[in-house]
Amino acid sequence: MRKIRKVFNIKIISIAVAFFITSTAYGTELSKMALLRIPHQTSTDENRARVQRALEETQSILDSKRTISSTGAEYERETSMRLKVFKGFEVFINLREAKHLFERLKGLCDIGKSERFRHVIPLLLAAKERLKNPDEPHKMFDPYYRYPSNCKPCSVHAMRILDEYHFKVKLRTIEFPEEIYPDLNIDRHVFVVTEIGGKEFIIDIAADQFEPLGENKWADLGVVVLPIDVVKQDPTRFWMYTGSRALADSSAQLSKKVMPATATRTGI
Repeated sequence: MRKIRKVFNIKIISIAVAFFITSTAYGTELSKMALLRIPHQTSTDENRARVQRALEETQSILDSKRTISSTGAEYERETSMRLKVFKGFEVFINLREAKHLFERLKGLCDIGKSERFRHVIPLLLAAKERLKNPDEPHKMFDPYYRYPSNCKPCSVHAMRILDEYHFKVKLRTIEFPEEIYPDLNIDRHVFVVTEIGGKEFIIDIAADQFEPLGENKWADLGVVVLPIDVVKQDPTRFWMYTGSRALADSSAQLSKKVMPATATRTGI
């Protein structure tokens, strides 16, 4: 027993000495990045050159990160400035992370009751991206699946995802007669309504089509989570949700009558 303790103590002392030597040479806070493990001792030309090289590389990385962050922020600001329908209502668009859910819906509903909705957000985003760029050849040329007017397949996927997480969900549609909307290239819009924290919200992952940026581009609105109350207060602004009718009250009611349908009047 004593022998074991003696060996054990020697090992502890060895580790402490090794740590002390390493800390003296490199500094006590060792970065995970090898290039930042800079020695405090810079007496030799080799060490001084190594320090200078590491500092230059570190500065380059930081500058690169700032550029990426700045570019993303500028893009978001520019896109926000060009919004029409959702201008001033940005709080209800681009939900991409769980923190957005709690930050933006706090005070609008009892979000704690539907905390599981945070698991739904990444699934909705994944479904949107998958349908935006379908892999199947037959879908690439099918107007029913063509972005950005692929609202029905997007909403059907959203409905199934919400249903799996035991949300009360309804599939709704609104039609746009050509005589009333002669300049509109779509004949209807389909979206989902669900209950979050005791209040009804529209869930739309195909709303990009209502925010054209020109040159065959549209603003990426991510996941739209819009309170029904807001739509009722401003029906003219949110005309694409006003006056809708039910298509299905659960994913179990989905049928061939719901899918497929023509996405555009022109078929292009």
